[in-house]
Amino acid sequence: MSFHKSVRQIFRNAYDATYKLLKTSLYASDGTAIGNVGDSLKVYAPPLPATAIDSNNSTTTPLAANATYTGTAVDIIGYSTITIIVYSDVDSVSDGMQFQFSQDGTNWDDVYKHTLNVLDSNSRRFQFPVVARYFRVVYINSFNIQNEFRVQTILHRENTLTSIDKVDSDVAPDRSSTLTKSVLVGYNEDGDRYENIYSTTNKELLVYAKINAEQMAKIYNLLTLMVRNGEYVKTLFNELMDEEE
Repeated sequence: MSFHKSVRQIFRNAYDATYKLLKTSLYASDGTAIGNVGDSLKVYAPPLPATAIDSNNSTTTPLAANATYTGTAVDIIGYSTITIIVYSDVDSVSDGMQFQFSQDGTNWDDVYKHTLNVLDSNSRRFQFPVVARYFRVVYINSFNIQNEFRVQTILHRENTLTSIDKVDSDVAPDRSSTLTKSVLVGYNEDGDRYENIYSTTNKELLVYAKINAEQMAKIYNLLTLMVRNGEYVKTLFNELMDEEE
């Protein structure tokens, strides 16, 4: 993105009290005169690159046992997404991979913590939206000495996709995910509207099933095989039959 203002606007303070133009000249970095105040000049601001490697939060230096890598706070205003890839040949401590955001570069108010377990994978990747002005990476090594350690942080001006995994991959609690909240509804018996599906106070989904006496008898026979105490099953069966009536 470029912008321009006349030099008269930019150097509007270069006037004396009688509004007479003070003698001011502009020079390029090589000393070449560009022009005088009052001339209409265009000033261009170079755009931020679409993506940029954040060298302040990237490293390839292995860590000693129990050592910590702390990146440098970087101003991420102008970017929208941060992606990080981490590789290590040994585990981190619990919650040893930390991705921190700060409003002032001093107080790290928003911290995302993860653990690297090499039995699961030597490499992890992460994506974060820009939520504050400053960002840094902190990695705390375990009691093992690293032989290989790589962290690369890339700043993006546009949004990126979240992590993509194979369909048959197990979902681990420590993996990042996009939180989606939905409401379950069902078509009512009258067939004229959808209604909310409720849960119990123990956060269990309520499910009702209409069954007749023949179906109940089959359930009774199944429970008899599963439960040693037949009297308990008989009592449960009778209670269910009473409810059905």
